[in-house]
Amino acid sequence: MIPGAPPIERLNTEHELIVDVFEIRGLPPAERLAARRRRTRPLVRALRRQLMRQGNGLSRHADIAHAFAYGTKRWRAFNRFL
Repeated sequence: MIPGAPPIERLNTEHELIVDVFEIRGLPPAERLAARRRRTRPLVRALRRQLMRQGNGLSRHADIAHAFAYGTKRWRAFNRFL
């Protein structure tokens, strides 16, 4: 494993999110919303669990810890599209 590299599970989740975005592009709004709720919401929740697990072991002074805190404070806005 490469030091500092994200776990494979997180990379797979992020890849699935990107694929979902491209697959639903061009659908009518109601169908896009239904697809996001069905497919993307579970992936986003899994991603948050992984980020929270990883963030718990970080020094609060580390730059990456600040990035995690920024994301978790704005999680509700990030999930608005779901």
